[in-house]
Amino acid sequence: MEFKHPTATLSKNVRIGKNVFIGPNCIIGFPGFQFSTSVQNEVKDHYTEIGDNSIVMGNSVICLGAKIDNNCRFDYHSYIGEKTLVGKYSVIEYGARVYDNVKIGEFCTISGFICNNSIIGENSIAQGDLLHKFKDVTVSEIEKSPEICKNVFVGRRALIIGGIKVAEGCYIAAGSVLTKNTEANIAYSGNPAQKNGRAPKSYIEGVSNFNKQRIENINEVISSYSWA
Repeated sequence: MEFKHPTATLSKNVRIGKNVFIGPNCIIGFPGFQFSTSVQNEVKDHYTEIGDNSIVMGNSVICLGAKIDNNCRFDYHSYIGEKTLVGKYSVIEYGARVYDNVKIGEFCTISGFICNNSIIGENSIAQGDLLHKFKDVTVSEIEKSPEICKNVFVGRRALIIGGIKVAEGCYIAAGSVLTKNTEANIAYSGNPAQKNGRAPKSYIEGVSNFNKQRIENINEVISSYSWA
């Protein structure tokens, strides 16, 4: 099943895989509001790619140069910036904002704000926000962005601030404010976030498996609807 709603707008620099669903009012393949110089210079040869079996629900934006792997799902009102990479079987949830040059690994779930140049490792859940510090930086230099390793859980409204690294297997509790590098497989909570024992056994693996099953089945569900 392949479907592109007639109200969706795609630039000529978009490559679409097999069995892709694109919902109403989506905008795909155009520059983001930051319109970076590198993209301007490469615009003629810079493609936006959406892989096989991916689903882009209504009112979503995927900017110029983004590369979406196979079997991804974008919920309504999601935003993907220029030259961002999204790994296979990843889910971008309702209203998530992922900006430019971000690298998201396979089997991830993203629902927060992700600043330019952030890195999120495979099988991680980021419900909070990844932010630049905007402090003690030099004009014209790119501030280092947060990096999340694989199998990390970032809770709702947690803030990961500055060029720090969240080590593999960490659990960042909801509402926490993290400004320093972490140790692997440790839970952090509070403001500022502090170590709070070993990371609990989380449902990350379960979420990844659920997302995989949901993505594989949703084309059948969508195809049962009639679209005006």
